[in-house]
Amino acid sequence: MGNIHNNIIYAVLVLLLVMIATGCNDNGSSNSVPMEPSTSNTSEQINSISRTTTDGQGLISSSNINHDVGIHVTGAGVITVEPDIAVLSVSIETTNKSLSISSIKNAKSTELVLKVLKTNDVNEEDIKTQRYSTQPVYKYTQEEGQKLQGYKVTNSLQITLRTISNNIGPIIDELVSSAGNDIRINQINFRKEDTSSALRQARILAAQNAIEIAELYALEMGVTRGKLLYVVDQNSSRYPEKDSFAMAEAGLTARSTPTTIIPGGYDITATIRVVFAIN
Repeated sequence: MGNIHNNIIYAVLVLLLVMIATGCNDNGSSNSVPMEPSTSNTSEQINSISRTTTDGQGLISSSNINHDVGIHVTGAGVITVEPDIAVLSVSIETTNKSLSISSIKNAKSTELVLKVLKTNDVNEEDIKTQRYSTQPVYKYTQEEGQKLQGYKVTNSLQITLRTISNNIGPIIDELVSSAGNDIRINQINFRKEDTSSALRQARILAAQNAIEIAELYALEMGVTRGKLLYVVDQNSSRYPEKDSFAMAEAGLTARSTPTTIIPGGYDITATIRVVFAIN
């Protein structure tokens, strides 16, 4: 029995030595093929990078283009036009110790103004009341403090004049002569009544300007302008005005030289923000 037991132990030891020797030979052999790492994660990583980065020339390498990436430009177009109407802001102001008397006086001066406008063929629908107000007038002195002096009545009118070639100055002179100290010529706004055609031309120029700028940037940076991604219309002047201020010198019944009002031309502008892709 002892010999048998020793033989079994000896066989086991030999078997272990053979297994160890075989393992060492496989690891050290020059004919062995090393295990290759999986490329699935690496490929996915490269694809992910390609969608968010650019190549050496700054070109987007994926069709999933972010609108924040591209050629961003602003285009502007300007068209100069001649106004064909004038909007006149006029105030009739009267003051009296009695509110009733101040109101009556204001009404009479307003009638004189309306008569002048009617004589000059201004249509009733072109005359509008902007504001009518009454307010107390106080005067402060150290002896008496704040003391009521009377009441001021103000009737503000908006008058549209559709013939502005030569008659604006003479109309202003007539208004001052008729209402005297009670009238104030506050402001004149010159407008073009229909700006649709001019605004369309300005927008066309703005689009052309945006394309020109984008082409310039693309050329200088060695890329190609791609398709239009989006366009935003900004600050287009649909109803532009040219302001002229004229405070009337009240109290004059005649002028040796008529008031000269020169409308001149003014600009209608269109501005757009555009983004083009980069090919």
